[in-house]
Amino acid sequence: MIAKPASADKPKTSVNLGLLILGGVMFASYLLLLKNDLRQTAGHFTYGLDDPYIHLAIAKNFGLHGVWGVTQYVNTSSSSSPMWTILLALIMKVTGKSIYAPLGLGLIFSTWSAIYLYGQFLRRGLAETPSVVASLAVFFVGPLHVLPFLGMEQSLQVLLVLVFAFWLLDMSRRESENRDIFPTILLTFAMCLTRYECVFLMVVPLLAKLRRRDWRMVVCLVVGPLLAIGGFALVSWLSGMPLVPNSILLKGNRPGGSAVAYLGNLVMRVRTGLYGTWPTVTDLGLFAIVSAITVQQKRFRAGTEPYRLLLWTAIVATVLHAAFGLIGVLFRYEAYFIVLLAVSEILVWWQILSRISADEGPTLKKDRFLLWIAGLAVGQYALSTVFFVYKIPLYSMLLMVWLVVVCVLSFRKETLTTGLLAKALVGRYLPAVFLVALVDRSMYATTLMPNASRDVFTQQCQMSRFIHSYYRNGRIVANDIGAVSYFNNIHLLDFAGLASDRVAQLRMTNEFTTSSMALLLQQFDPDLIVVYPEWFGGADAFPSSVVPVADWLIPPVTSAGKSRVMFATTNLARAKVLRSQLREFQPSLPKIVHVRYYRLPN
Repeated sequence: MIAKPASADKPKTSVNLGLLILGGVMFASYLLLLKNDLRQTAGHFTYGLDDPYIHLAIAKNFGLHGVWGVTQYVNTSSSSSPMWTILLALIMKVTGKSIYAPLGLGLIFSTWSAIYLYGQFLRRGLAETPSVVASLAVFFVGPLHVLPFLGMEQSLQVLLVLVFAFWLLDMSRRESENRDIFPTILLTFAMCLTRYECVFLMVVPLLAKLRRRDWRMVVCLVVGPLLAIGGFALVSWLSGMPLVPNSILLKGNRPGGSAVAYLGNLVMRVRTGLYGTWPTVTDLGLFAIVSAITVQQKRFRAGTEPYRLLLWTAIVATVLHAAFGLIGVLFRYEAYFIVLLAVSEILVWWQILSRISADEGPTLKKDRFLLWIAGLAVGQYALSTVFFVYKIPLYSMLLMVWLVVVCVLSFRKETLTTGLLAKALVGRYLPAVFLVALVDRSMYATTLMPNASRDVFTQQCQMSRFIHSYYRNGRIVANDIGAVSYFNNIHLLDFAGLASDRVAQLRMTNEFTTSSMALLLQQFDPDLIVVYPEWFGGADAFPSSVVPVADWLIPPVTSAGKSRVMFATTNLARAKVLRSQLREFQPSLPKIVHVRYYRLPN
């Protein structure tokens, strides 16, 4: 009579212990990052990028003034994440201006992602200990502990992608019903309104539903993204903005040239993105292919269709993102597909190992599966030059050597079985992949973030302070526009094009030249120009009307566009006033900022 309740309470106690461990580790990682960041910024909390201040500026002006722009004077299509900006605007509408809103949302969404993942692992048969370990591995590989301190929308994107992944697992087991319509449209709408590249995740599920003639889900998977992307395009057009945000137009891989040339460009981008960036992308990508081949074997096919669908969704989305999107920039752009690859591989291999019989399965002799693995090993080995030149050579080489050894031993062992090979891969190679990923993304990101915050604090935040002291309502030309816009009420001409549609149009048509720049400056008549001079030269060199006054230089940068910022204006009288203001402001700058003045013309 007493034993029954005790055994019934045991799973609950284990789950609570798992949540306690998970929460404790996450809290410690957040605290460590915050402490290290504040140490680099003299106790002033600062994001590791200027971009979150762009979202904050738009949220401030939309929430307080009803203007979707980085300034309160004109609508500008500068946000590639409408959902994130709207959430910030709602918070500001209630609480007023606060730089902590992105941090708070990021902490909530990253923590929620890990806890949700832990619960889903338990629900799908993983034991408590593997569930905790797997959830923490995904959390740090993401790296979800870093995303809140970037202040960007990727923490929300990852959470929505995880919800989509497990929704896909559930929906692939049955035919859709009318009650599925609204949740599906809402989920896909929220995903694509958070980041447009989430549309890549719809490709494989859409094809799968077309094949099964589940027209209800086909319509939902089309309508959700269409309402998000098309709906925001319509709102933008009615507000006098481009149909597509300037950031996507300027940073994305737009079609250009002949069809053959563009196809070659796509292939090159995929190769560079998957094999020339972080070792984690390569390793998880290759292991995803190995996993897909393994689970396709006859003895594993029955009952694993949902996991195969999820895995191929992750693989195809990764390839499409590499072709059309960006990878890198402080680990954020690829975070969603890195997390999805890791989760799908964990689930697939849990299914594979749970199906291996006691006799380890049939004997393999030069099976196609082994040939595939050997081919991947050789391919990965061929990439060693890339890793030696660009990334972490030791860990990548050890991983490649280990995979080659596994393959060689597989061919030499006459009694090799499917089960033994599966255990070798999941017991030896998969942990090695995650170990490299943890070093590559988690540890490196943890050490990199404080320097990124230092860059923004010593550059963009000091630029904003200077403008607030002398030009808070002035006419400013800039090309890093977040902090200077959020902390001030300036009129802005953005030479990067994110907040100035005319500049964006000129840049996309390669017409942003010295002469067009001179005309823009003449029309705008700026009080101050503060830009990275290295971004301009050759055809788009500064016109003669620009009078440089001083440079601010910081140590080698982590996240800033360049280490040198030039302060300039457009006539000698203003230049003399600006020099006096800079000299007056100089004593308040952090000590690591070096100021260099130009000799003004007579």
